[in-house]
Amino acid sequence: MKKPDLNYFLPIDKFKYFLNCIVIIHFDNTEKLICNINPNKINWEVIDGMNNLEQLELSITVEKIIDLQKFKESKNNYGFIDYEIQIKTIEALDLLK
Repeated sequence: MKKPDLNYFLPIDKFKYFLNCIVIIHFDNTEKLICNINPNKINWEVIDGMNNLEQLELSITVEKIIDLQKFKESKNNYGFIDYEIQIKTIEALDLLK
């Protein structure tokens, strides 16, 4: 996985700052999703070789958290389902406090 390039920031780079963190993903349609960004579920070698437009069309897998308390107590092993999201539908990422 390449480090984010601050001069040429690609769509996937915003996820690299939140690896193994619980985040709130805000979508274009005002929908919100609480999830964990698991780096093992993203194919970094393929994605890092893509250009901006190719990355926007890409879908990635995140862990959608169903039960936050169970997720935290199990140390990220239970309380989630795998969920596919398309990068271009994401408006913003916020760290869950």
